[in-house]
Amino acid sequence: MVWGDDQYENFREEVVPPFCVLAYDDTEVHPFALMNERGSPNAWGRPDDMTFTLRADAASARALADDLLQDGFDVAYSYRKRTGAHFPHAIVNTQLFLDYDHAGTEFPYRMLPITVNCYGQHAIARRGALARFAEIRDERLDPVGPSPARCFALGQAVARALRAGDKRVALVASSSWSHAFLNDADWHLRPDTAADLRLYEAFVRGDYATWTSVTGPEIVKAGQHEMLNWFCLAGAMDELGMSLSWSSFVVTDVFNSNKCFAIFEGKVGL
Repeated sequence: MVWGDDQYENFREEVVPPFCVLAYDDTEVHPFALMNERGSPNAWGRPDDMTFTLRADAASARALADDLLQDGFDVAYSYRKRTGAHFPHAIVNTQLFLDYDHAGTEFPYRMLPITVNCYGQHAIARRGALARFAEIRDERLDPVGPSPARCFALGQAVARALRAGDKRVALVASSSWSHAFLNDADWHLRPDTAADLRLYEAFVRGDYATWTSVTGPEIVKAGQHEMLNWFCLAGAMDELGMSLSWSSFVVTDVFNSNKCFAIFEGKVGL
């Protein structure tokens, strides 16, 4: 089960749901489509038009959406992606990187995605890309995205629903932490490492009170939009009482965003 942001891919001006369970059938996806549009080569040396199958579990996705709604969590759900749209790369990249040796083509597991409107007030305004500084003062912002505390609560609700089932499930937050291109305060030159390290240190010690006290404006100011996926994961880990078994944080001013890796382990009936 993967939480990932939709970066002006599947959801555009027609509708931007705060959270959406993708109850799709197996879908053929182009993992390098977005890279191609931005002129980036792929690290595997595979053909630009390569595809792989994202194996889905539509029945489980529908059941999860039903469980969340009955638990009082008003999520959206989708049975079919928008025609001509890219599949959200946060979801596709999860398969790509977890099956790195085969560029995602031999990934054996089914995937249940939940998209999170991480970009909030910039979802349509910046169309998942950069804003030129000459335009920022006149930028017409969108409504805000879900708050960090609400994302944490979603993670808790998802964990409750999955714990009641009979499947063995891996829960994944797919995103980097602060991004340079979202960090207006530092002129898009570097990620907000200080803000990231504050939350990382709290994350490692299991201090989720610090996490749930973070506000949406603080997330936006630090360019940490995509971290909302991690707030979902943190909520799930808190609900399940899972302990952190390994983590690493990679700081870089060169590759656009800081990277965090973490593994939680435990037996909780999942």
